Amino acid sequence: MDDTTLILLQLLIWLVFGIACGFVAHARGRNGIGWFFIGLIGGCFALVILFVIPDLKEESARKDAEERRRRKLEEELMQERSKNHAFRSHATGRLDHHDTALGMDTRGMAPGLKAPPPPPRVEGADPGMRHGWYHLDAMQQSAGPFDLEQMRAARNEGRLPDEVLVWHESMPDWAPLQGSALAKLLA
Repeated sequence: MDDTTLILLQLLIWLVFGIACGFVAHARGRNGIGWFFIGLIGGCFALVILFVIPDLKEESARKDAEERRRRKLEEELMQERSKNHAFRSHATGRLDHHDTALGMDTRGMAPGLKAPPPPPRVEGADPGMRHGWYHLDAMQQSAGPFDLEQMRAARNEGRLPDEVLVWHESMPDWAPLQGSALAKLLA
């Protein structure tokens, strides 16, 4: 082989690597013309590097898919929030209607089911605490006054659990039965 054939063969190989790099680069989302020249200079090394670096088209497709998924999830979240708001409005309206019909205010009791204020003190309170006992019923309404024997009977029948709130004129506020002065008197 003479020198011109060798040079032409070498130029043909460079040209093939340049064209191959240009096509592969274009297929992977990169600049085909720029990689054509890099392939002319770098040969097979440029082609190997081109296969090692990330595929921009794949990354772009993945980002687009993630963006579509994010938008879809945001739309679903907005729909769920709208449904939740509509349900809450409906439920609140129904509860307000029931409160009005029953003459109650359950909104004020919701955070911790606070007890209603104690009944007004009566002049001549029973210092022996035998009379004037109140407790909250299942509807959180004050029931009473009861004497000590009525409270004992209710306790024995299971109508007064340890958690029920009780009050007597000698007490500053409602307190759970367990640990109260009434519990000591009933023991």
